Amino acid sequence: MQKSKIEWTDYVWNPVTGCEHQCPYCYARKTANRLKGRYGYPENEPFKPTFHKERFKDWHWYRNQYSGKKIFVSSMGDLFGDWVPNEWINEVVRIAGEHPFVTFIFLTKNPARYSEFAFPKNAWLGYSTTGALYHEWDMMHKNNIKFISIEPMMGELVNTAYLHDTQWVIIGAETGNRKEKVKLENQWIYDALGILDKANIPVFIKNNAGGVRQDYPKVQA
Repeated sequence: MQKSKIEWTDYVWNPVTGCEHQCPYCYARKTANRLKGRYGYPENEPFKPTFHKERFKDWHWYRNQYSGKKIFVSSMGDLFGDWVPNEWINEVVRIAGEHPFVTFIFLTKNPARYSEFAFPKNAWLGYSTTGALYHEWDMMHKNNIKFISIEPMMGELVNTAYLHDTQWVIIGAETGNRKEKVKLENQWIYDALGILDKANIPVFIKNNAGGVRQDYPKVQA
Protein backbone atom coordinates (compact mmCIF):
# COMPACT_ATOMS: atom_id res chain seq x y z
CA MET A 1 0.00 0.00 0.00
CA GLN A 2 1.37 3.40 -0.91
CA LYS A 3 0.22 6.98 -0.49
CA SER A 4 -0.64 8.35 -3.88
CA LYS A 5 0.03 11.53 -5.81
CA ILE A 6 -3.10 10.86 -7.88
CA GLU A 7 -5.43 13.72 -7.01
CA TRP A 8 -8.64 11.72 -6.68
CA THR A 9 -7.43 9.01 -4.33
CA ASP A 10 -5.52 8.67 -1.06
CA TYR A 11 -3.64 5.39 -1.60
CA VAL A 12 -2.87 2.89 -4.33
CA TRP A 13 -2.91 -0.86 -3.70
CA ASN A 14 -1.54 -3.23 -6.33
CA PRO A 15 -2.50 -6.83 -5.51
CA VAL A 16 -2.40 -7.51 -9.26
CA THR A 17 0.03 -5.80 -11.64
CA GLY A 18 0.66 -6.03 -15.35
CA CYS A 19 -1.46 -5.66 -18.45
CA GLU A 20 -1.76 -7.00 -21.99
CA HIS A 21 -3.25 -3.84 -23.48
CA GLN A 22 -0.79 -2.01 -25.70
CA CYS A 23 -1.70 1.61 -24.93
CA PRO A 24 1.08 3.82 -26.32
CA TYR A 25 0.66 6.37 -23.52
CA CYS A 26 0.78 3.87 -20.62
CA TYR A 27 2.70 5.17 -17.59
CA ALA A 28 2.43 1.86 -15.71
CA ARG A 29 4.38 -0.15 -18.28
CA LYS A 30 7.23 2.38 -18.16
CA THR A 31 7.25 2.26 -14.36
CA ALA A 32 7.25 -1.55 -14.31
CA ASN A 33 10.17 -1.64 -16.74
CA ARG A 34 12.08 0.69 -14.46
CA LEU A 35 11.36 -1.54 -11.44
CA LYS A 36 12.00 -4.90 -13.13
CA GLY A 37 13.46 -7.48 -10.80
CA ARG A 38 12.36 -5.52 -7.76
CA TYR A 39 9.19 -5.11 -5.67
CA GLY A 40 7.55 -8.13 -7.29
CA TYR A 41 7.96 -7.04 -10.93
CA PRO A 42 9.46 -9.99 -12.90
CA GLU A 43 12.96 -9.47 -14.25
CA ASN A 44 12.28 -10.78 -17.75
CA GLU A 45 8.69 -9.57 -18.19
CA PRO A 46 8.09 -6.78 -15.67
CA PHE A 47 4.62 -5.98 -16.99
CA LYS A 48 3.46 -9.60 -17.07
CA PRO A 49 0.13 -10.00 -15.20
CA THR A 50 1.16 -11.02 -11.70
CA PHE A 51 -0.75 -11.85 -8.50
CA HIS A 52 0.96 -10.50 -5.36
CA LYS A 53 -0.42 -12.59 -2.50
CA GLU A 54 2.00 -10.96 -0.06
CA ARG A 55 0.32 -7.57 -0.53
CA PHE A 56 -2.83 -8.79 1.18
CA LYS A 57 -0.94 -8.69 4.48
CA ASP A 58 -1.47 -4.90 4.57
CA TRP A 59 -5.09 -5.52 5.50
CA HIS A 60 -4.20 -7.78 8.42
CA TRP A 61 -1.73 -5.41 10.06
CA TYR A 62 -2.93 -1.93 9.12
CA ARG A 63 -6.66 -2.23 8.43
CA ASN A 64 -7.69 0.60 10.79
CA GLN A 65 -5.27 3.01 9.13
CA TYR A 66 -7.33 3.08 5.94
CA SER A 67 -10.79 3.69 7.41
CA GLY A 68 -12.45 6.59 5.58
CA LYS A 69 -9.82 6.60 2.83
CA LYS A 70 -10.08 6.13 -0.93
CA ILE A 71 -7.88 3.39 -2.36
CA PHE A 72 -7.25 2.98 -6.08
CA VAL A 73 -6.88 -0.74 -6.78
CA SER A 74 -4.33 -2.01 -9.34
CA SER A 75 -3.03 1.31 -10.62
CA MET A 76 -0.18 -0.72 -12.15
CA GLY A 77 -2.31 -2.97 -14.31
CA ASP A 78 -5.84 -3.85 -15.40
CA LEU A 79 -7.49 -6.07 -12.81
CA PHE A 80 -10.41 -6.86 -15.12
CA GLY A 81 -8.48 -7.68 -18.28
CA ASP A 82 -9.65 -10.88 -19.97
CA TRP A 83 -6.36 -12.53 -19.03
CA VAL A 84 -6.90 -12.14 -15.25
CA PRO A 85 -8.21 -15.31 -13.53
CA ASN A 86 -11.50 -15.01 -11.64
CA GLU A 87 -9.73 -16.30 -8.53
CA TRP A 88 -7.49 -13.24 -8.40
CA ILE A 89 -10.40 -10.85 -8.78
CA ASN A 90 -12.50 -12.66 -6.19
CA GLU A 91 -9.68 -12.33 -3.65
CA VAL A 92 -9.54 -8.57 -4.19
CA VAL A 93 -13.32 -8.11 -4.08
CA ARG A 94 -13.39 -10.15 -0.86
CA ILE A 95 -11.03 -7.65 0.79
CA ALA A 96 -13.31 -4.79 -0.28
CA GLY A 97 -16.29 -6.54 1.31
CA GLU A 98 -14.41 -7.05 4.57
CA HIS A 99 -13.60 -3.32 4.89
CA PRO A 100 -16.88 -1.41 4.44
CA PHE A 101 -15.45 1.87 5.77
CA VAL A 102 -12.83 2.06 3.01
CA THR A 103 -13.68 3.19 -0.55
CA PHE A 104 -12.17 0.84 -3.13
CA ILE A 105 -11.83 2.42 -6.58
CA PHE A 106 -11.64 0.08 -9.56
CA LEU A 107 -10.74 1.23 -13.06
CA THR A 108 -10.50 -0.85 -16.23
CA LYS A 109 -10.56 -0.74 -20.00
CA ASN A 110 -12.73 -3.86 -19.92
CA PRO A 111 -15.84 -2.81 -17.92
CA ALA A 112 -18.03 -5.54 -19.42
CA ARG A 113 -16.32 -7.92 -17.01
CA TYR A 114 -17.77 -6.11 -13.99
CA SER A 115 -20.98 -8.03 -14.67
CA GLU A 116 -19.25 -11.25 -13.63
CA PHE A 117 -18.89 -10.10 -10.02
CA ALA A 118 -21.02 -8.83 -7.14
CA PHE A 119 -19.36 -5.85 -5.49
CA PRO A 120 -19.95 -4.39 -2.02
CA LYS A 121 -21.44 -0.91 -1.84
CA ASN A 122 -18.07 0.65 -0.95
CA ALA A 123 -16.66 -0.26 -4.38
CA TRP A 124 -16.58 2.40 -7.10
CA LEU A 125 -16.57 1.00 -10.62
CA GLY A 126 -14.97 2.95 -13.43
CA TYR A 127 -13.76 2.56 -16.96
CA SER A 128 -11.14 4.40 -18.94
CA THR A 129 -11.48 6.07 -22.33
CA THR A 130 -9.76 8.76 -24.38
CA GLY A 131 -13.07 10.41 -25.33
CA ALA A 132 -15.44 7.87 -26.89
CA LEU A 133 -17.85 6.36 -24.34
CA TYR A 134 -18.60 2.68 -24.88
CA HIS A 135 -20.13 0.94 -21.85
CA GLU A 136 -23.69 0.60 -20.57
CA TRP A 137 -23.81 0.10 -16.82
CA ASP A 138 -25.36 -3.11 -15.47
CA MET A 139 -28.33 -2.67 -13.13
CA MET A 140 -26.87 -5.30 -10.82
CA HIS A 141 -24.45 -2.55 -9.70
CA LYS A 142 -27.11 0.06 -8.99
CA ASN A 143 -25.78 0.54 -5.44
CA ASN A 144 -22.23 1.30 -6.58
CA ILE A 145 -20.87 4.64 -7.74
CA LYS A 146 -20.02 4.33 -11.43
CA PHE A 147 -17.55 6.67 -13.08
CA ILE A 148 -15.68 7.32 -16.31
CA SER A 149 -12.03 8.37 -16.50
CA ILE A 150 -11.33 10.36 -19.67
CA GLU A 151 -7.58 10.28 -19.32
CA PRO A 152 -5.72 10.97 -21.35
CA MET A 153 -8.37 12.97 -23.18
CA MET A 154 -7.49 12.77 -26.87
CA GLY A 155 -10.57 14.18 -28.51
CA GLU A 156 -14.16 15.29 -28.10
CA LEU A 157 -16.56 13.49 -25.80
CA VAL A 158 -18.72 11.26 -28.02
CA ASN A 159 -21.37 8.53 -27.66
CA THR A 160 -22.86 10.46 -24.75
CA ALA A 161 -25.91 8.20 -24.49
CA TYR A 162 -23.60 5.96 -22.46
CA LEU A 163 -23.52 8.57 -19.68
CA HIS A 164 -26.75 7.10 -18.27
CA ASP A 165 -26.31 6.06 -14.62
CA THR A 166 -22.82 7.59 -14.42
CA GLN A 167 -22.17 9.45 -11.15
CA TRP A 168 -18.73 10.91 -11.77
CA VAL A 169 -16.31 11.82 -14.58
CA ILE A 170 -12.55 12.46 -14.41
CA ILE A 171 -10.82 14.51 -17.11
CA GLY A 172 -7.07 14.72 -17.54
CA ALA A 173 -4.28 15.15 -20.07
CA GLU A 174 -1.64 12.77 -21.33
CA THR A 175 1.50 12.92 -19.20
CA GLY A 176 5.06 11.89 -19.94
CA ASN A 177 7.37 12.71 -22.84
CA ARG A 178 6.05 10.45 -25.58
CA LYS A 179 7.03 11.75 -29.01
CA GLU A 180 3.45 11.49 -30.31
CA LYS A 181 1.95 12.92 -27.11
CA VAL A 182 -1.51 14.39 -27.68
CA LYS A 183 -2.01 17.94 -26.45
CA LEU A 184 -5.29 18.38 -24.63
CA GLU A 185 -7.47 21.07 -26.18
CA ASN A 186 -9.38 23.30 -23.78
CA GLN A 187 -12.34 23.29 -26.14
CA TRP A 188 -12.71 19.52 -25.75
CA ILE A 189 -13.00 20.04 -22.01
CA TYR A 190 -15.44 22.94 -22.19
CA ASP A 191 -17.67 21.06 -24.62
CA ALA A 192 -17.61 18.01 -22.34
CA LEU A 193 -18.40 20.16 -19.30
CA GLY A 194 -21.45 21.55 -21.06
CA ILE A 195 -22.72 18.04 -21.70
CA LEU A 196 -21.94 16.80 -18.20
CA ASP A 197 -23.48 19.87 -16.57
CA LYS A 198 -26.77 19.22 -18.39
CA ALA A 199 -26.61 15.61 -17.21
CA ASN A 200 -25.93 16.80 -13.63
CA ILE A 201 -22.78 14.68 -13.42
CA PRO A 202 -19.96 15.92 -11.14
CA VAL A 203 -16.58 16.35 -12.82
CA PHE A 204 -13.05 16.09 -11.45
CA ILE A 205 -10.65 18.08 -13.63
CA LYS A 206 -7.08 17.07 -12.96
CA ASN A 207 -4.45 19.73 -12.46
CA ASN A 208 -2.67 18.63 -15.61
CA ALA A 209 -5.65 19.88 -17.68
CA GLY A 210 -4.20 23.36 -17.28
CA GLY A 211 -6.11 26.63 -17.46
CA VAL A 212 -9.57 25.10 -17.02
CA ARG A 213 -11.92 25.92 -14.17
CA GLN A 214 -11.34 23.77 -11.10
CA ASP A 215 -14.52 24.65 -9.21
CA TYR A 216 -16.74 21.80 -10.41
CA PRO A 217 -18.14 19.58 -7.64
CA LYS A 218 -16.38 16.35 -6.67
CA VAL A 219 -18.36 13.22 -5.87
CA GLN A 220 -18.33 12.15 -2.23
CA ALA A 221 -18.07 8.62 -0.89
